[in-house]
Amino acid sequence: MKITPKNLFRHELLGLSVEAHYLNHVFWGKVVAETRNMVTILTDDNKIKHLPKQLTNFIFKLPDGREAKLSGLQIVGRPYERIKMKRLKRPW
Repeated sequence: MKITPKNLFRHELLGLSVEAHYLNHVFWGKVVAETRNMVTILTDDNKIKHLPKQLTNFIFKLPDGREAKLSGLQIVGRPYERIKMKRLKRPW
């Protein structure tokens, strides 16, 4: 299945470029790890940032060049549990 902005929440996020808006800070980098409630980003200056999903808004750059905006509330849960989700809980 091809990754699109509508079905991104059901796909693996590892390796995707991301712009993360957490509180009043913005982080750019790549997703290197993900747990139920946290996303780990390797920033452009080679620092590791652990961000809680519930308090963060994400803009992911898809492999085809498009961007997808997701609220962290939409991706809370283990990656393998998100596959079972039918649709997004609420748009950003």
